[in-house]
Amino acid sequence: MRNRNLAESRFCNQCGAPVVLEETDRVLDCPYCRVKLCMTSKGPYRYCMVPKNAPKDIIYLPYWRLRGILYSAVPCKVDSQFLDASRLAASFPFAPHTLGLRTQALNLLFSSQGIPGRFVAPSIPFAVTLKGIEAGLSGLRLSLSDEALERAYIGETTSIIHAPYYVRDGRLMDAILNEPVGPMPEDAQDFDPGIFTPVTWEPGFLPAMCPDCGWGLSGDKDSVVFLCENCDSAWQPRGDKFTPVAVGTAATEEKEPVYLPFWRIRCEVEGIKLSSYADMIRLANMPKAIQAEWERQPFGFWIPAFKVHPNLFIRLSRQLTTFPITSGVEERVPRKVKTHPVNLPLSEAAQSLKLCVASFGKPKRTIFQKLPSIRITPKKGGLVYVPFRTHGAEYVQDELGIAISITALYHGQSL
Repeated sequence: MRNRNLAESRFCNQCGAPVVLEETDRVLDCPYCRVKLCMTSKGPYRYCMVPKNAPKDIIYLPYWRLRGILYSAVPCKVDSQFLDASRLAASFPFAPHTLGLRTQALNLLFSSQGIPGRFVAPSIPFAVTLKGIEAGLSGLRLSLSDEALERAYIGETTSIIHAPYYVRDGRLMDAILNEPVGPMPEDAQDFDPGIFTPVTWEPGFLPAMCPDCGWGLSGDKDSVVFLCENCDSAWQPRGDKFTPVAVGTAATEEKEPVYLPFWRIRCEVEGIKLSSYADMIRLANMPKAIQAEWERQPFGFWIPAFKVHPNLFIRLSRQLTTFPITSGVEERVPRKVKTHPVNLPLSEAAQSLKLCVASFGKPKRTIFQKLPSIRITPKKGGLVYVPFRTHGAEYVQDELGIAISITALYHGQSL
């Protein structure tokens, strides 16, 4: 999913040195002055394809782009597929309706001030575009059949891509290939000046400093949560500031553990009885003698806070939700140990909750039939780092009986 050809040259806000960002990067880590800045945006990120030797009358038309993984719960199973789709975001019937593979093959720059040309503002809401994307997938019979009982986009990235065109001899020309796209009606060849908009969008940058103690925050280029080892706190960028994230670390006696992050989510569930750990055991039809204290133990979902292959994502959600960590969880961040980056935000993890129920609930046919009527409302979410030990090419969690391929985690960061 991640294309390393999609890059943006920026200049460090601190020292002015050039820094290359990939499209999914959210941290500017300057190799010259060592400053770390977290990138933020009001609304979707905006990119453009800048052609070589562009004519003076170039016009940039907007396209919505959706990248991510689509999960579909069909009777008795959960399907998944990778998506990278684009749709025209303005009413120009004579322009191509999609960018095809260009978004994966061409370099993208931020649609920022200083790029010559006239930019057309998006006029079609993303919700309308999403319906068009789903209709296209349904026509191809890809995971969007009428029998799908639940759908969720997880790990999604929504952005606006501006594609370059110009008009010559009554035809709309592709500025990348300098080839005609097709004829234009005479009354459309002179664009109304009112459709153009000045480029005012710019990415924002937050210094990666703890708001509480001023210590440097740690995180990878694609992290959505950053850790302060000085005051045991976690933070996520929101607009022009950092907001706190509840964080805990599960106890371990392993000398050199590797910590993987999971979202622990407490919810209000309607349509099925699922408020306690005992309710979950009954719903999953697990061969356990239910103890009295389990009736009082609140139920919570455990969802990976990192991107992995769809099948592994569902499996880990099911395994940790049905066999949650029982050892003590301390309210602190892991210190001076290896941690996997948090690159799946809580808001997206919460979209998978009904899929998680579908993965462990039994009998399958009954659970899937109930999915449309089930309502799950997240009430409280926090980050928990779970310790694993390295065993060959895997990370192993002995208490839970889980093994995860290290290669699968590595490739998950490129989704």
